[in-house]
Amino acid sequence: KRKTSQGFQRDQAKKNATEQRGMDVAKEYYELNGYKVEDKSKLRGIGYDYFCKKGKDVIEVEVKATTGAFGEVTITKNELENTLTSNNKTALFVVYEIEFEKKDNKLIGIGGKYSIIENWLPKDDELTPLSYRYKIRDEQK
Repeated sequence: KRKTSQGFQRDQAKKNATEQRGMDVAKEYYELNGYKVEDKSKLRGIGYDYFCKKGKDVIEVEVKATTGAFGEVTITKNELENTLTSNNKTALFVVYEIEFEKKDNKLIGIGGKYSIIENWLPKDDELTPLSYRYKIRDEQK
Protein backbone atom coordinates (compact mmCIF):
# COMPACT_ATOMS: atom_id res chain seq x y z
CA LYS A 1 0.00 0.00 0.00
CA ARG A 2 1.42 3.37 -0.99
CA LYS A 3 1.45 6.29 1.37
CA THR A 4 -0.28 9.48 0.27
CA SER A 5 2.17 11.77 2.03
CA GLN A 6 5.86 12.37 2.26
CA GLY A 7 7.26 9.95 4.79
CA PHE A 8 10.53 9.91 6.66
CA GLN A 9 13.00 7.52 5.04
CA ARG A 10 15.09 5.64 7.59
CA ASP A 11 17.41 4.03 5.05
CA GLN A 12 20.06 6.74 4.45
CA ALA A 13 21.02 5.39 1.01
CA LYS A 14 17.37 5.52 -0.12
CA LYS A 15 16.92 8.96 1.41
CA ASN A 16 19.98 10.31 -0.40
CA ALA A 17 18.95 8.71 -3.70
CA THR A 18 15.40 10.09 -3.38
CA GLU A 19 16.58 13.63 -2.63
CA GLN A 20 19.16 13.56 -5.43
CA ARG A 21 16.58 12.35 -7.93
CA GLY A 22 14.24 15.19 -6.97
CA MET A 23 17.03 17.75 -7.33
CA ASP A 24 18.10 16.32 -10.71
CA VAL A 25 14.56 16.35 -12.14
CA ALA A 26 13.94 19.95 -11.01
CA LYS A 27 17.30 21.19 -12.30
CA GLU A 28 16.78 19.54 -15.67
CA TYR A 29 13.29 21.05 -15.94
CA TYR A 30 14.46 24.61 -15.34
CA GLU A 31 17.56 24.29 -17.50
CA LEU A 32 15.47 22.94 -20.39
CA ASN A 33 13.24 25.99 -19.97
CA GLY A 34 16.19 28.36 -20.39
CA TYR A 35 17.03 29.15 -16.77
CA LYS A 36 20.50 29.35 -15.26
CA VAL A 37 20.19 27.20 -12.14
CA GLU A 38 22.26 27.82 -9.01
CA ASP A 39 22.19 25.15 -6.29
CA LYS A 40 21.60 26.82 -2.90
CA SER A 41 20.57 23.63 -1.07
CA LYS A 42 23.70 23.54 1.10
CA LEU A 43 23.07 27.05 2.47
CA ARG A 44 21.30 26.86 5.80
CA GLY A 45 18.25 28.92 6.60
CA ILE A 46 17.41 30.46 3.21
CA GLY A 47 14.31 28.34 2.55
CA TYR A 48 14.84 27.19 -1.04
CA ASP A 49 17.04 24.81 -3.05
CA TYR A 50 17.51 26.43 -6.47
CA PHE A 51 17.91 30.04 -7.56
CA CYS A 52 16.76 30.07 -11.19
CA LYS A 53 17.29 33.06 -13.47
CA LYS A 54 16.33 33.75 -17.07
CA GLY A 55 16.85 37.39 -18.02
CA LYS A 56 14.98 39.41 -15.40
CA ASP A 57 12.83 36.43 -14.42
CA VAL A 58 13.94 34.98 -11.05
CA ILE A 59 12.40 31.98 -9.27
CA GLU A 60 13.40 30.53 -5.90
CA VAL A 61 12.55 26.84 -6.09
CA GLU A 62 12.01 24.50 -3.16
CA VAL A 63 12.35 20.84 -4.21
CA LYS A 64 10.58 17.98 -2.43
CA ALA A 65 11.06 14.34 -3.38
CA THR A 66 9.27 11.21 -2.25
CA THR A 67 8.85 7.56 -3.14
CA GLY A 68 5.18 7.86 -2.20
CA ALA A 69 2.20 8.95 -4.22
CA PHE A 70 1.19 12.55 -4.88
CA GLY A 71 -0.35 14.06 -1.78
CA GLU A 72 1.39 15.97 0.98
CA VAL A 73 4.95 17.11 1.65
CA THR A 74 6.63 18.40 4.76
CA ILE A 75 7.99 21.93 4.61
CA THR A 76 10.17 23.70 7.12
CA LYS A 77 9.61 26.99 8.89
CA ASN A 78 12.34 28.57 6.72
CA GLU A 79 10.75 27.29 3.51
CA LEU A 80 7.38 28.71 4.52
CA GLU A 81 8.83 32.04 5.63
CA ASN A 82 10.78 32.39 2.38
CA THR A 83 7.80 31.80 0.13
CA LEU A 84 5.67 34.23 2.16
CA THR A 85 8.28 37.03 2.22
CA SER A 86 10.48 36.68 -0.87
CA ASN A 87 10.67 39.55 -3.35
CA ASN A 88 11.14 36.94 -6.08
CA LYS A 89 8.73 34.41 -7.50
CA THR A 90 8.77 31.11 -5.65
CA ALA A 91 7.89 27.59 -6.75
CA LEU A 92 7.38 24.25 -5.03
CA PHE A 93 8.68 21.45 -7.24
CA VAL A 94 7.49 18.01 -6.05
CA VAL A 95 8.89 14.78 -7.50
CA TYR A 96 6.96 11.70 -6.40
CA GLU A 97 6.78 7.94 -7.07
CA ILE A 98 10.58 7.75 -7.29
CA GLU A 99 11.97 4.22 -7.58
CA PHE A 100 15.48 2.81 -7.14
CA GLU A 101 18.07 0.81 -8.99
CA LYS A 102 21.64 -0.22 -8.30
CA LYS A 103 24.29 1.26 -10.58
CA ASP A 104 27.98 0.55 -9.99
CA ASN A 105 27.02 -0.88 -6.58
CA LYS A 106 25.33 2.41 -5.61
CA LEU A 107 21.63 3.02 -5.09
CA ILE A 108 20.21 5.71 -7.38
CA GLY A 109 16.76 7.20 -7.75
CA ILE A 110 15.01 6.73 -11.08
CA GLY A 111 11.74 7.69 -12.69
CA GLY A 112 9.20 9.69 -10.81
CA LYS A 113 6.52 12.13 -11.80
CA TYR A 114 6.51 15.80 -10.94
CA SER A 115 4.18 18.62 -10.11
CA ILE A 116 5.10 22.31 -9.92
CA ILE A 117 3.26 24.92 -7.92
CA GLU A 118 4.36 28.20 -9.46
CA ASN A 119 3.97 31.45 -7.54
CA TRP A 120 3.76 29.22 -4.47
CA LEU A 121 1.91 30.93 -1.65
CA PRO A 122 0.45 28.40 0.81
CA LYS A 123 -2.82 29.28 2.50
CA ASP A 124 -3.45 28.65 6.20
CA ASP A 125 -5.94 25.85 5.49
CA GLU A 126 -3.29 24.01 3.44
CA LEU A 127 -0.85 23.88 6.38
CA THR A 128 -0.87 21.51 9.36
CA PRO A 129 1.52 22.13 12.28
CA LEU A 130 3.59 19.03 13.01
CA SER A 131 5.47 20.24 16.07
CA TYR A 132 6.23 23.23 18.21
CA ARG A 133 9.32 24.25 20.15
CA TYR A 134 8.53 24.77 23.82
CA LYS A 135 10.89 26.78 26.00
CA ILE A 136 10.99 25.35 29.51
CA ARG A 137 11.22 27.86 32.32
CA ASP A 138 13.70 27.13 35.05
CA GLU A 139 11.53 27.01 38.14
CA GLN A 140 13.65 24.76 40.31
CA LYS A 141 13.01 24.92 44.02
